[in-house]
Amino acid sequence: MLPQLISMLRNAVFGILSVAISFSLTAQGFPTKPIRLVVPYAPGGTVDILARSIAEAMTPQIGQSVIVENRPGAGGTVAAAFVAQSPPDGYTLLVADVGPLAISRSIYKNLSYDSIKDFQPITLGSVSTLTISTHPSVPVKNVRELIAYSKNKNIKLNFSSSGTGSIIHTAGELFNMSAGLNLVHVPYKGGAPAVNAVLSGEVQVGFLQLPTTLPLAQVGRVNILAVTQAKRSKLAPEIPTVLEEGVSGYEVLVWQGVVAPKGTPRETIDKLHITLVAALKKPEVNSRLTAQGFDVVTNSPDEFSELIRNESEKWARVVKSANINPD
Repeated sequence: MLPQLISMLRNAVFGILSVAISFSLTAQGFPTKPIRLVVPYAPGGTVDILARSIAEAMTPQIGQSVIVENRPGAGGTVAAAFVAQSPPDGYTLLVADVGPLAISRSIYKNLSYDSIKDFQPITLGSVSTLTISTHPSVPVKNVRELIAYSKNKNIKLNFSSSGTGSIIHTAGELFNMSAGLNLVHVPYKGGAPAVNAVLSGEVQVGFLQLPTTLPLAQVGRVNILAVTQAKRSKLAPEIPTVLEEGVSGYEVLVWQGVVAPKGTPRETIDKLHITLVAALKKPEVNSRLTAQGFDVVTNSPDEFSELIRNESEKWARVVKSANINPD
């Protein structure tokens, strides 16, 4: 009875908060027309799921339509460039991940935008983890054994990615750097082919999303050795972290967040921050994203800005060390 009462009270609080936010935003003149959430990938992916969850929750809060627009291409940089060059009025926002917001600036030398200088961060939205997974033919049970096995001069191990410069690629290169290995990168055109390459044994190792690989591991089609985030995942707490397996300093988070074009008034950013955080904390949104393997995490515009800077520096070191160049 008590849990039900707590749940009812929590829902009531969120309902009151949503009404208050809607009144506050409308009373101050923003927004007066639909807001567009631009996603740098095709429909159905992790960023798209986050954007559509936000749009559904925001629409009744602000009294205006929130539209998701998919603009895939060039590792997410097409959409990022489009938003960077959009009017800084709060009506065109980018929902993106670590790729176009932190990694791409070190890979593509002629980008038409700078992810640090040309955006005003609003809030982080969610984080998730990759896994280090292997084809069942690889005779290892954990990361320590994988490291020892891969150091055999007669063994050559390949790892797949969704494309050069993707978070899956850079996660593999960081693992090479951290563990002193030489796993060979094999790029594919998208996440699904990268997963299929591991399932078929075409490559032996994959740095793959946990929600994707977990059901495959449960039927024996792939072995999950560890998760790449610093703490164990609530989705599969029995799986150790790479840090626990003795690889010092190794952590990879797949994070997504919302940014606006640089020059968007701080008052507008603050209003958007309030409504985005409220949308993400709605119980139905939180539950949906958690079931997909996300941890809903929000922060302040300044904190998100610092995260983007820190992650940009981290991945710049990896890109330089691994000599990653665009295809």
